[in-house]
Amino acid sequence: MPVTTAQVTLVPDEQTFEIVGNESILEAGLRAGLPLPYGCSNGTCGDCKCRVVSGEVVKMQPHDYMLSSADRAQGYVLSCSYAAVGDITLEVPLGGASDIPEQTIKARVREVELLGERRIAVHLITSRAERMRYLAGQKLEITVNGESRLVPAASCPCDERRIEVHVLCDAPAETAQGPYSSLVANAQVSLRGPFGSFVLDDSSERPIIMVAEGAGFAQIKSILQHALSLENAPSILLVRQVSPEGSYQENQLKSYANALDHFRYVTLAADSPRSAIMEAIAAEAVDLSDYDIYTVGSPDFVEALRAQCRDAGLPDSQWHCEVAV
Repeated sequence: MPVTTAQVTLVPDEQTFEIVGNESILEAGLRAGLPLPYGCSNGTCGDCKCRVVSGEVVKMQPHDYMLSSADRAQGYVLSCSYAAVGDITLEVPLGGASDIPEQTIKARVREVELLGERRIAVHLITSRAERMRYLAGQKLEITVNGESRLVPAASCPCDERRIEVHVLCDAPAETAQGPYSSLVANAQVSLRGPFGSFVLDDSSERPIIMVAEGAGFAQIKSILQHALSLENAPSILLVRQVSPEGSYQENQLKSYANALDHFRYVTLAADSPRSAIMEAIAAEAVDLSDYDIYTVGSPDFVEALRAQCRDAGLPDSQWHCEVAV
């Protein structure tokens, strides 16, 4: 039987994560926020095939995909169907944003959260047999009552079957107008994606500064959750300039700051001068060349901040940006 906890080391990337209890290798890796390859997640497609380099694994559930005798002789298993018996090393190629195939799945509404007059957070859950594979920071297309819209994912893939997207409604969210007014618990929607390449550089161990303007908070929140799950960065600062909608979901940031020594955040009012952003960054970073910066906001906001960060010594390779949806 699987042990209570076991450490998994991935080669050639040298990423590690823990398996807890009777989790499959795939479940534990996704919970840790790692982009492990998979398709169906139920043992049918074989996309999660990986090679056991060292250690022992045990089959947790049967699978329909047939491994050849050569595969078995070389130590290949399906990560969705096996768990670890002690620490193991696996050969798994971790893909990037461009390696994830486009998918279309159905999901159901768990909750609709009002964020502002016209902005809502739609909390979704997928079926166990049909999960959306995406990376933190990417976008998804949501279709409700025949109307489709590209929206930012505000959740981390480490949330497994739970997906959160932030949607700007065509009319005040509390009125019974527009396609999103029909979103109630258990309503079904369609998701397609993922789209975009604004993702965390999970190979970096530099401290991180994240900057979100207004609606850019959704993608920054996704990146933040991923960074916290990986625990690679020695420190993380979030500078958030809110829109007139206000600082929604602030309690979640407070809970992170209270629980974690290496995370802190600064909230700035919508009418704060641009100089306040760099002042908050300068209070954290003596030398920007030691940091990775992720920012999402309006085009002029992003360009102005990029110029300021470059002047302060940030290498272009450590600058990551996206225009808010």
